[in-house]
Formats: sequence, structure tokens, C-alpha cells
Amino acid sequence: MDAPIPTSYLDDPKENPRIAAQILEKVSPEDFKKSDGVFFFDRPRSSSQILASQNGFIWAVADVYDRQSGLRIRVDNIWLAVLAQLKPHIHEVFPTREVNELPYFLEPELKDTNRTVKCLCDMLGARFGDQVTKILFPRFSTTTSWDTGAAALILLGTNCQVQRHRRFGQPVAVDNHGPIRVMGSKEDWEILRQNFAELKDRSRDLGFAISRLSAMLDNLLRSGKQYNFPRPYVTADAADPLP
Repeated sequence: MDAPIPTSYLDDPKENPRIAAQILEKVSPEDFKKSDGVFFFDRPRSSSQILASQNGFIWAVADVYDRQSGLRIRVDNIWLAVLAQLKPHIHEVFPTREVNELPYFLEPELKDTNRTVKCLCDMLGARFGDQVTKILFPRFSTTTSWDTGAAALILLGTNCQVQRHRRFGQPVAVDNHGPIRVMGSKEDWEILRQNFAELKDRSRDLGFAISRLSAMLDNLLRSGKQYNFPRPYVTADAADPLP
């Protein structure tokens, strides 16, 4: 797997399009072939690096499994991964309305994050209706407009092709990692449970998928300890680091 790209390179307007084109080619070769080029790539300013991967969770697990990396995942990242996994079921069980295809955004529009996100959110609302959209959009303490836009894009867009990932090396000892934290408060975990409850009875297949995801959440919270400073997160209990 390619090395992460420092986001400082993307701050250079001359380098940004070239690097952005490389990222698009890695993430979606089919879209890259259809594209006339990438003229701008924006991202959350808190990110120090970006990896051209179709599944960040697989990359993160691999990195922690056989390297001494730390890891920080937000509850929003979990919910976006859930939406990607449940997308076929969501489109099957919820009645949808016909809407226009995703528009082509021009450069000034893409640079206006709020405008782009609002357009995507309005389209999702038009397709599913306000009640369903409220369930699907992330609404956690860590949620940003980027997360809301990503949720809409996942549910409105087409899926990327499957990407091969690197082979795992020898596992690193559990106590030889950097800090591994899942960012979220007790209220966030309750919202996640409520979302699962809203979805699980919609169909048998969706119920099976939700049961597995609920078990994952239970195991996560059971294996860690909730801390609230400086920001709410769950991590291994310092008094019992190997539960």
C-alpha cells in the first residue's frame, strides 16, 4: 500500500491538482478515466496526512496490527462505514423518489464547502424524505459538515471498485502500540444505538446486519473505558490495559 501523503503538499496550489489526480486514480480508477482532470482537492484542516484508500478502516487495522502506530477513530467514521455497508439494504427498504443525477460542481462551488454540502444534503432529503434523512445523517458531538456531506455522497453516489490491500506482517504486541482511541461521548454511543434500533426492524437482512454491528459496538464499549477529558473518547483502561 502506498505511503500516506502529507496534507501540507496540498496547500501548494501548483502541487494540489497533481496530487489530487493521483488520489482519485487510486480511489476510483474508473472515475479517473472519465475525468478531464482534478483542479482542486480540499480536506479537513485537522488532517495531517491522507491515504488514497477505498477502505480506511482496513488500512487502519493493518497499520495497527503489524506496526507501532496509534489510532484515532471518531464515532462519525464508524457511522459512515455503517452507511457504506448498509447502503444496498437502505435503498431496498426505504421508499425513494426520483431525483436528478449528482451535478457537476464547478471550481468556485467546490471551494465553497457549505454550498456543496447543502446541495448534497438537499438531494438526499429529496430522495428519502426528511424523516429518513434525519436517521441517516450523522448527528454526533464530533460531527462536521464534512461528515454530513460524506454521508450524502455515500448514499447518492456509485461505489468504487474493490481495492487490494497489502499483506499483513507479524502482529505487534498489544501493549506495544501508540494510543488507540475512539472519539465519542456516552451520548454519542446512545445516538448510535438509537440509529441501529430505527433501522433493524425494516427488513430481515437489515436486522441481521444491525445485530452484528450492535455486537461490535457492545464489544468496543465493554473492552474500553470512557474518558471525558480533554475530549470524550474510549480507550483501554489504564488500570486494566488488556481486558
